[in-house]
Amino acid sequence: MSVEKIQEINKLKALLKNLLQYRECDITHNFNGLSLTYCNHFKTFIVKHISSGEIEKYHDIDSCSLAIYEKLNNEVNEAAE
Repeated sequence: MSVEKIQEINKLKALLKNLLQYRECDITHNFNGLSLTYCNHFKTFIVKHISSGEIEKYHDIDSCSLAIYEKLNNEVNEAAE
């Protein structure tokens, strides 16, 4: 794994940890066609594709940060084509 990828994933992990810290609040992060929230009731991170409405759920920071990283990079790669 490249240093750049590790740094970007670590930034996403920090963002997710921030959501956990304020889990009693309704916070939504929107970026690059994705919407990210944390549902305290189900202890789940929710990633929504804004354009399609597709929802994905993740129960831990590691899997969620990696999934978001991959989605963001796929969107960048598709936009470059």
